[in-house]
Amino acid sequence: MIYTFPPLVDGRWSIDWSIATFYNSAIRFCLPIFIFVSSAALLDPAKQETAKVFFKKRTKRILVPILFWSIFYTLFKVLFLADIFYGGKVTAKALLTDIVEVRIYYHMWYLYVALGFYFLTPFLRTYVRNTPRNKRIKIAILMMALGVVAEIFNHIYRQDRHFIFLESIPYLGYYLLGYELTLIERKKINLTYCTIAMIVSFAVVFFGAFFYVKMWGSWLDTGRDSIFYHQLLPPVIIFSIATFLMGYRIWGPTRPEKGMFMNMVKRTMPATMGIYVLHPFVLEVIRRIVGYYGVDKKPDVDGLLALIAIPIMSWMTIVICYKITKVLMKIPYLRRIV
Repeated sequence: MIYTFPPLVDGRWSIDWSIATFYNSAIRFCLPIFIFVSSAALLDPAKQETAKVFFKKRTKRILVPILFWSIFYTLFKVLFLADIFYGGKVTAKALLTDIVEVRIYYHMWYLYVALGFYFLTPFLRTYVRNTPRNKRIKIAILMMALGVVAEIFNHIYRQDRHFIFLESIPYLGYYLLGYELTLIERKKINLTYCTIAMIVSFAVVFFGAFFYVKMWGSWLDTGRDSIFYHQLLPPVIIFSIATFLMGYRIWGPTRPEKGMFMNMVKRTMPATMGIYVLHPFVLEVIRRIVGYYGVDKKPDVDGLLALIAIPIMSWMTIVICYKITKVLMKIPYLRRIV
Protein backbone atom coordinates (compact mmCIF):
# COMPACT_ATOMS: atom_id res chain seq x y z
CA MET A 1 0.00 0.00 0.00
CA ILE A 2 2.91 2.35 0.68
CA TYR A 3 3.81 2.48 -3.01
CA THR A 4 0.22 2.91 -4.23
CA PHE A 5 0.02 6.58 -3.35
CA PRO A 6 3.41 8.34 -3.33
CA PRO A 7 2.22 10.90 -5.93
CA LEU A 8 -0.63 11.81 -3.56
CA VAL A 9 1.54 11.91 -0.44
CA ASP A 10 4.19 13.92 -2.28
CA GLY A 11 1.62 16.50 -3.30
CA ARG A 12 0.36 19.57 -1.46
CA TRP A 13 -2.37 19.71 1.15
CA SER A 14 -5.82 18.55 0.04
CA ILE A 15 -8.46 16.02 1.09
CA ASP A 16 -6.91 13.25 -1.00
CA TRP A 17 -3.46 14.18 0.35
CA SER A 18 -4.81 13.87 3.90
CA ILE A 19 -6.32 10.44 3.20
CA ALA A 20 -3.16 9.17 1.53
CA THR A 21 -1.08 10.53 4.42
CA PHE A 22 -3.36 8.73 6.90
CA TYR A 23 -2.81 5.40 5.11
CA ASN A 24 0.90 6.09 4.73
CA SER A 25 1.29 6.90 8.43
CA ALA A 26 -0.75 3.88 9.55
CA ILE A 27 1.52 1.33 7.87
CA ARG A 28 4.97 2.77 8.48
CA PHE A 29 5.67 -0.19 10.78
CA CYS A 30 5.53 -2.77 7.96
CA LEU A 31 9.21 -2.85 6.98
CA PRO A 32 10.58 -2.76 10.55
CA ILE A 33 8.27 -5.61 11.55
CA PHE A 34 9.45 -7.63 8.57
CA ILE A 35 13.01 -7.12 9.83
CA PHE A 36 11.95 -8.11 13.36
CA VAL A 37 10.38 -11.34 12.07
CA SER A 38 13.46 -12.13 9.96
CA SER A 39 15.67 -11.51 12.99
CA ALA A 40 13.60 -13.78 15.21
CA ALA A 41 13.82 -16.56 12.62
CA LEU A 42 17.48 -16.20 11.68
CA LEU A 43 19.36 -15.09 14.79
CA ASP A 44 18.24 -17.91 17.07
CA PRO A 45 21.58 -19.34 18.28
CA ALA A 46 19.95 -22.72 18.84
CA LYS A 47 20.05 -23.28 15.09
CA GLN A 48 23.10 -25.37 14.34
CA GLU A 49 24.28 -24.41 10.86
CA THR A 50 27.75 -23.74 9.61
CA ALA A 51 28.33 -20.47 7.82
CA LYS A 52 28.92 -22.41 4.59
CA VAL A 53 25.58 -24.22 4.82
CA PHE A 54 23.74 -21.00 5.73
CA PHE A 55 25.24 -19.01 2.85
CA LYS A 56 24.50 -21.80 0.39
CA LYS A 57 20.84 -21.97 1.40
CA ARG A 58 20.11 -18.28 1.77
CA THR A 59 22.22 -16.50 -0.82
CA LYS A 60 20.98 -18.78 -3.58
CA ARG A 61 17.44 -17.84 -2.57
CA ILE A 62 18.06 -14.10 -2.89
CA LEU A 63 20.93 -13.61 -5.36
CA VAL A 64 19.04 -14.87 -8.41
CA PRO A 65 16.01 -12.60 -7.80
CA ILE A 66 18.30 -9.62 -7.17
CA LEU A 67 20.20 -10.15 -10.41
CA PHE A 68 17.12 -10.86 -12.53
CA TRP A 69 14.92 -8.06 -11.23
CA SER A 70 17.74 -5.53 -11.22
CA ILE A 71 18.15 -6.18 -14.95
CA PHE A 72 14.37 -6.24 -15.49
CA TYR A 73 13.69 -2.88 -13.82
CA THR A 74 16.73 -1.26 -15.41
CA LEU A 75 15.39 -2.24 -18.84
CA PHE A 76 11.89 -1.14 -17.80
CA LYS A 77 13.18 2.33 -16.94
CA VAL A 78 15.36 2.62 -20.03
CA LEU A 79 12.65 1.49 -22.46
CA PHE A 80 9.55 3.09 -20.97
CA LEU A 81 10.51 5.66 -18.32
CA ALA A 82 13.76 7.14 -19.61
CA ASP A 83 12.33 10.68 -19.69
CA ILE A 84 11.36 10.46 -16.03
CA PHE A 85 14.47 8.81 -14.59
CA TYR A 86 17.20 9.94 -16.98
CA GLY A 87 15.83 13.09 -18.57
CA GLY A 88 15.62 11.23 -21.87
CA LYS A 89 19.38 10.65 -21.98
CA VAL A 90 20.54 7.24 -20.79
CA THR A 91 24.27 6.89 -20.20
CA ALA A 92 26.47 4.10 -18.92
CA LYS A 93 27.47 6.32 -15.99
CA ALA A 94 23.83 6.84 -15.00
CA LEU A 95 23.11 3.11 -15.13
CA LEU A 96 26.20 2.30 -13.08
CA THR A 97 25.30 4.96 -10.52
CA ASP A 98 21.83 3.43 -10.15
CA ILE A 99 23.41 0.07 -9.36
CA VAL A 100 26.09 1.32 -6.95
CA GLU A 101 23.69 3.65 -5.11
CA VAL A 102 20.82 1.11 -5.18
CA ARG A 103 18.50 3.33 -7.20
CA ILE A 104 17.48 0.65 -9.67
CA TYR A 105 13.82 0.99 -8.70
CA TYR A 106 12.17 2.30 -5.57
CA HIS A 107 11.62 -1.11 -3.93
CA MET A 108 14.82 -2.91 -4.85
CA TRP A 109 16.85 -1.41 -2.00
CA TYR A 110 15.32 -3.80 0.54
CA LEU A 111 16.63 -6.86 -1.31
CA TYR A 112 20.13 -5.49 -0.80
CA VAL A 113 19.32 -4.87 2.87
CA ALA A 114 18.23 -8.51 3.19
CA LEU A 115 21.36 -9.68 1.38
CA GLY A 116 23.49 -7.80 3.90
CA PHE A 117 21.60 -9.39 6.78
CA TYR A 118 22.14 -12.85 5.29
CA PHE A 119 25.86 -12.19 5.04
CA LEU A 120 26.06 -11.01 8.67
CA THR A 121 23.74 -13.61 10.23
CA PRO A 122 26.27 -16.47 10.84
CA PHE A 123 28.57 -14.03 12.63
CA LEU A 124 25.70 -12.44 14.56
CA ARG A 125 24.50 -15.86 15.70
CA THR A 126 27.89 -16.45 17.27
CA TYR A 127 27.70 -12.99 18.84
CA VAL A 128 24.21 -13.73 20.26
CA ARG A 129 25.34 -17.10 21.58
CA ASN A 130 28.38 -15.70 23.41
CA THR A 131 27.16 -12.30 24.62
CA PRO A 132 24.99 -11.69 27.72
CA ARG A 133 21.50 -10.48 26.90
CA ASN A 134 21.80 -7.18 28.75
CA LYS A 135 24.86 -6.27 26.66
CA ARG A 136 23.09 -7.30 23.45
CA ILE A 137 20.17 -5.03 24.27
CA LYS A 138 22.49 -2.10 24.96
CA ILE A 139 24.30 -2.65 21.66
CA ALA A 140 20.99 -2.91 19.77
CA ILE A 141 19.85 0.39 21.33
CA LEU A 142 23.19 1.96 20.46
CA MET A 143 22.86 0.86 16.83
CA MET A 144 19.33 2.27 16.77
CA ALA A 145 20.60 5.58 18.15
CA LEU A 146 23.36 5.77 15.54
CA GLY A 147 20.74 5.10 12.86
CA VAL A 148 18.63 7.96 14.20
CA VAL A 149 21.58 10.39 14.14
CA ALA A 150 22.57 9.32 10.62
CA GLU A 151 19.00 9.68 9.36
CA ILE A 152 18.62 13.18 10.79
CA PHE A 153 21.97 14.20 9.29
CA ASN A 154 20.96 12.78 5.91
CA HIS A 155 17.67 14.64 5.95
CA ILE A 156 19.05 18.00 7.04
CA TYR A 157 22.07 17.99 4.75
CA ARG A 158 20.42 16.10 1.88
CA GLN A 159 23.07 13.41 2.03
CA ASP A 160 20.67 10.68 1.01
CA ARG A 161 23.41 8.51 -0.39
CA HIS A 162 23.37 4.74 -0.52
CA PHE A 163 26.04 2.17 -1.27
CA ILE A 164 25.26 -1.29 -2.50
CA PHE A 165 27.41 -3.12 0.06
CA LEU A 166 26.40 -1.01 3.07
CA GLU A 167 22.64 -0.81 2.59
CA SER A 168 21.81 -3.01 5.60
CA ILE A 169 24.01 -1.17 8.15
CA PRO A 170 21.50 1.59 9.12
CA TYR A 171 18.89 -1.10 9.85
CA LEU A 172 21.18 -3.28 11.93
CA GLY A 173 19.61 -1.95 15.13
CA TYR A 174 16.22 -3.29 14.03
CA TYR A 175 17.79 -6.63 13.12
CA LEU A 176 19.56 -7.01 16.47
CA LEU A 177 16.49 -5.92 18.43
CA GLY A 178 14.00 -8.25 16.71
CA TYR A 179 15.38 -11.42 18.29
CA GLU A 180 15.59 -9.76 21.72
CA LEU A 181 11.90 -8.80 21.59
CA THR A 182 10.91 -12.44 21.17
CA LEU A 183 12.72 -13.30 24.42
CA ILE A 184 10.27 -11.17 26.40
CA GLU A 185 7.83 -13.31 28.35
CA ARG A 186 4.56 -12.92 26.49
CA LYS A 187 2.44 -12.63 29.64
CA LYS A 188 4.48 -9.59 30.68
CA ILE A 189 3.64 -7.68 27.49
CA ASN A 190 0.99 -5.10 28.43
CA LEU A 191 -1.48 -4.71 25.58
CA THR A 192 -2.78 -1.41 26.97
CA TYR A 193 0.68 0.14 26.91
CA CYS A 194 1.27 -1.22 23.40
CA THR A 195 -2.03 0.26 22.20
CA ILE A 196 -1.25 3.67 23.71
CA ALA A 197 2.25 3.64 22.19
CA MET A 198 0.82 2.73 18.77
CA ILE A 199 -1.83 5.46 18.86
CA VAL A 200 0.54 8.18 20.10
CA SER A 201 3.34 7.30 17.66
CA PHE A 202 0.87 7.08 14.76
CA ALA A 203 -0.50 10.49 15.71
CA VAL A 204 3.02 11.95 15.77
CA VAL A 205 3.75 10.56 12.30
CA PHE A 206 0.38 11.65 10.87
CA PHE A 207 0.12 15.15 12.34
CA GLY A 208 3.88 15.58 11.99
CA ALA A 209 3.41 15.29 8.23
CA PHE A 210 0.88 18.15 8.34
CA PHE A 211 3.27 20.26 10.41
CA TYR A 212 6.17 19.48 8.08
CA VAL A 213 4.26 20.47 4.94
CA LYS A 214 2.98 23.62 6.68
CA MET A 215 6.50 24.67 7.74
CA TRP A 216 8.73 23.49 4.89
CA GLY A 217 6.47 22.45 2.03
CA SER A 218 5.83 19.11 0.34
CA TRP A 219 8.17 16.90 -1.64
CA LEU A 220 7.10 18.83 -4.74
CA ASP A 221 8.42 22.01 -3.11
CA THR A 222 11.60 20.79 -1.41
CA GLY A 223 12.48 17.41 -2.94
CA ARG A 224 12.23 15.84 0.53
CA ASP A 225 9.36 14.02 2.23
CA SER A 226 8.29 14.43 5.85
CA ILE A 227 11.02 13.49 8.30
CA PHE A 228 8.29 11.92 10.46
CA TYR A 229 7.87 9.12 7.90
CA HIS A 230 11.44 7.92 8.25
CA GLN A 231 11.71 4.38 9.57
CA LEU A 232 14.92 5.11 11.46
CA LEU A 233 13.46 7.88 13.61
CA PRO A 234 11.78 7.49 17.05
CA PRO A 235 8.07 7.81 16.08
CA VAL A 236 8.24 4.92 13.60
CA ILE A 237 10.63 2.93 15.82
CA ILE A 238 8.18 3.11 18.75
CA PHE A 239 5.22 2.42 16.44
CA SER A 240 6.98 -0.66 15.06
CA ILE A 241 8.10 -2.08 18.43
CA ALA A 242 4.64 -1.61 19.97
CA THR A 243 2.90 -3.22 16.98
CA PHE A 244 5.31 -6.16 16.95
CA LEU A 245 4.94 -6.75 20.70
CA MET A 246 1.15 -6.61 20.43
CA GLY A 247 1.19 -9.17 17.62
CA TYR A 248 3.64 -11.34 19.52
CA ARG A 249 1.50 -11.14 22.68
CA ILE A 250 -1.69 -12.10 20.83
CA TRP A 251 -0.32 -14.75 18.48
CA GLY A 252 3.30 -15.48 19.31
CA PRO A 253 4.88 -18.89 18.68
CA THR A 254 1.69 -20.66 19.84
CA ARG A 255 -0.48 -19.20 17.09
CA PRO A 256 -3.30 -21.48 15.85
CA GLU A 257 -2.47 -23.73 12.94
CA LYS A 258 -5.99 -23.60 11.52
CA GLY A 259 -8.50 -20.94 10.62
CA MET A 260 -9.10 -18.67 7.63
CA PHE A 261 -6.32 -16.24 8.53
CA MET A 262 -3.68 -18.94 9.03
CA ASN A 263 -4.74 -20.70 5.83
CA MET A 264 -4.27 -17.43 3.94
CA VAL A 265 -0.84 -16.94 5.56
CA LYS A 266 0.26 -20.47 4.63
CA ARG A 267 -0.84 -19.99 1.02
CA THR A 268 0.78 -16.60 0.53
CA MET A 269 4.06 -17.08 2.45
CA PRO A 270 5.85 -18.96 -0.39
CA ALA A 271 4.82 -16.18 -2.78
CA THR A 272 6.01 -13.20 -0.73
CA MET A 273 9.23 -12.72 -2.69
CA GLY A 274 7.37 -12.79 -6.00
CA ILE A 275 4.70 -10.37 -4.78
CA TYR A 276 7.36 -7.96 -3.56
CA VAL A 277 9.51 -7.90 -6.68
CA LEU A 278 6.54 -7.77 -9.06
CA HIS A 279 4.30 -5.23 -7.40
CA PRO A 280 5.81 -1.96 -8.77
CA PHE A 281 5.54 -3.20 -12.35
CA VAL A 282 2.00 -4.52 -11.90
CA LEU A 283 0.96 -1.37 -10.05
CA GLU A 284 2.30 0.85 -12.81
CA VAL A 285 0.41 -1.15 -15.46
CA ILE A 286 -2.83 -0.95 -13.44
CA ARG A 287 -2.42 2.79 -12.93
CA ARG A 288 -2.13 3.37 -16.65
CA ILE A 289 -4.98 1.03 -17.58
CA VAL A 290 -7.50 2.53 -15.16
CA GLY A 291 -6.25 6.07 -15.70
CA TYR A 292 -5.41 6.56 -12.03
CA TYR A 293 -1.89 7.98 -12.17
CA GLY A 294 1.57 6.77 -13.04
CA VAL A 295 5.16 7.41 -12.08
CA ASP A 296 5.22 10.24 -14.55
CA LYS A 297 1.78 11.75 -13.84
CA LYS A 298 0.32 14.00 -11.22
CA PRO A 299 -2.46 12.58 -9.03
CA ASP A 300 -5.97 12.89 -10.44
CA VAL A 301 -7.85 11.26 -7.55
CA ASP A 302 -10.27 13.82 -6.18
CA GLY A 303 -11.29 14.06 -2.56
CA LEU A 304 -12.83 11.08 -0.83
CA LEU A 305 -12.31 8.83 -3.87
CA ALA A 306 -8.81 8.20 -2.51
CA LEU A 307 -10.38 6.60 0.57
CA ILE A 308 -11.47 3.57 -1.48
CA ALA A 309 -9.14 3.85 -4.47
CA ILE A 310 -5.97 3.29 -2.43
CA PRO A 311 -6.99 0.02 -0.70
CA ILE A 312 -8.70 -1.32 -3.83
CA MET A 313 -5.63 -0.74 -5.98
CA SER A 314 -3.41 -2.20 -3.27
CA TRP A 315 -5.37 -5.43 -3.01
CA MET A 316 -5.78 -5.66 -6.77
CA THR A 317 -2.01 -5.42 -7.14
CA ILE A 318 -1.37 -8.06 -4.47
CA VAL A 319 -3.83 -10.52 -6.01
CA ILE A 320 -2.43 -10.12 -9.52
CA CYS A 321 1.16 -10.45 -8.27
CA TYR A 322 0.18 -13.55 -6.29
CA LYS A 323 -1.39 -15.18 -9.35
CA ILE A 324 1.63 -14.38 -11.55
CA THR A 325 3.98 -15.68 -8.87
CA LYS A 326 2.10 -18.97 -8.54
CA VAL A 327 2.41 -19.48 -12.30
CA LEU A 328 6.13 -18.67 -12.30
CA MET A 329 6.69 -21.07 -9.39
CA LYS A 330 5.48 -23.92 -11.57
CA ILE A 331 7.92 -23.18 -14.42
CA PRO A 332 11.43 -24.69 -14.20
CA TYR A 333 14.21 -22.09 -13.87
CA LEU A 334 11.72 -19.20 -13.66
CA ARG A 335 10.70 -20.36 -10.19
CA ARG A 336 14.12 -19.24 -8.99
CA ILE A 337 13.38 -15.56 -9.70
CA VAL A 338 10.46 -15.50 -7.25
